Amino acid sequence: MLTADQDIDGLCEAGTKFLTSRVRSFASDPLHSAAYLSNLSGYLTKPFRKPAHRARYNIPTPPLKKGCTFFYSYEILGPRPSKPVTYDNASSFLSHSGPSSPHRVKSELIFLTGCSSPEWLNVIVFRYGVDHRFLHRHLDFLPSGQRDWYTAPDVPSRSEHFIRLLLPSIVFLGSEDRYVSIKELHKARNACADQLRQKSKNLFGGSQSSTGHSIIRQVNIHSGDAIVLEQAISITVLNHQDTVKVLVWTDSGSDVDSKYIPVPNVESFHNVADAISFCPVFFERELTEWLPSSGEDSKATYGRQPLSVLPTRYGETLDWSQFSEDPILILQELFNFQSAAAIQYLNMLRKTISQLTARTQPIDDGRVNMEDILHFEYAKTVLVRWSAHFRGLMQALDAGPLRNDIASLESREKRTRMLLSLKRDLEFLENETKTITELCDSGKSTILSNFSISEARRTTEEARLVTELTKATTRLTFIFLPISFVTSVFGMNFQQFGQGSLSIWLWVQVTLPLLAVCIIMVEWGRTIMSYSQRLCSSAFEK
Repeated sequence: MLTADQDIDGLCEAGTKFLTSRVRSFASDPLHSAAYLSNLSGYLTKPFRKPAHRARYNIPTPPLKKGCTFFYSYEILGPRPSKPVTYDNASSFLSHSGPSSPHRVKSELIFLTGCSSPEWLNVIVFRYGVDHRFLHRHLDFLPSGQRDWYTAPDVPSRSEHFIRLLLPSIVFLGSEDRYVSIKELHKARNACADQLRQKSKNLFGGSQSSTGHSIIRQVNIHSGDAIVLEQAISITVLNHQDTVKVLVWTDSGSDVDSKYIPVPNVESFHNVADAISFCPVFFERELTEWLPSSGEDSKATYGRQPLSVLPTRYGETLDWSQFSEDPILILQELFNFQSAAAIQYLNMLRKTISQLTARTQPIDDGRVNMEDILHFEYAKTVLVRWSAHFRGLMQALDAGPLRNDIASLESREKRTRMLLSLKRDLEFLENETKTITELCDSGKSTILSNFSISEARRTTEEARLVTELTKATTRLTFIFLPISFVTSVFGMNFQQFGQGSLSIWLWVQVTLPLLAVCIIMVEWGRTIMSYSQRLCSSAFEK
């Protein structure tokens, strides 16, 4: 009798045989992109890689750490959510979910959390008949050096069976309103990007010990007291005769600590890792306090990411009795969670942009910090990306897996109401992104206007100083002009110098009147000219 591990080996080799042969055909068929499935095929076949002598080569699976659960299954039945069935490894799942198991004949909500392993993915594809494009869609951050890697199932016609959500998680670091300069923030952003690239390479480099741990796709840093983690959730709906399998793969795993958070390794963010806390997402119908069990670390539980808790406490705001006819309705809380997390992020951006706009007002000396424009540009780039995501998500609601036909008219009406509610939320979120984007443009315009005003003031002040200098130069010129003239006329022919018969007092008598005339012309010349013109005009009128 075959063991569960032997079953995994057999079904995985069979499940990836077609995929591998398909990839091999791409080399001679330029119509299709070799990168579309080649990385995925290589990842799924890692446990079955054979050495040169063609002997069987099995990579031992290291034991998983406690708390790294990958698989959660909710039975869609009853008025309230049941406790989820969890599995930590593929072997135990395979042994408890055979063809004759009741686990196969009921509608389920399935959560896959965090990083996966080739064994898990192969088992899930085999058990549920999951399209490989769903795996490729969620693993689109696989590192690849191929030039045709940009071919992915992103357009609606090729991804209509999947829905992809982006969820932000605000992580507070250090003290509140901790100021960090734009230069240090830019260093922190680059440091986080480097960490994520390295983690991605390590994740798919063959290690299987990270199964169930969180995946971080993007880190946004807008201030010195918080960073924002961006993670993805992929959703697909599988119809099996009279049952429906709602499959949700979320990037957030069941980490028991916060070491997976990429805190920037720069000077301005040193010594803040011990003061990490997540912004909570509250939407419970019943305000009940959840206390950690005796085996859990209370400090680690307090600092857990809300998205990582969602698979264990899903459905607290829903009435499960209505899902027996339409299991798709069970996704409503997931969309509500995404909307709540997204509006938190947008509110944070609005506050940050408002503070930046207030700080861009020129101070007393008229100086304007042009580097603040980088803050607005960075926030605008993030907002444009999120706005595009909201638009794409609305399109997915119109033509995605949530639009499957339903026999019951009442179920169809409930589904329609749910979709309309979700679309209203997405339209509101998209309008919010546009509004905050306009605030960014307004902030940049304010900085440029203030800079123009500052430059105009500086130019006016320089012109005034030049005018004063010109006046001073003119005064000096008219002072030394008569003296130089008289000296040139008389030369050195004075008795006091022993060069002639003239007295030095004659030079003084001639120079002083000329100097007085020159000073009068410089200081009151315009007044005298104006007065003379008025006298001439009066005389002409008479």
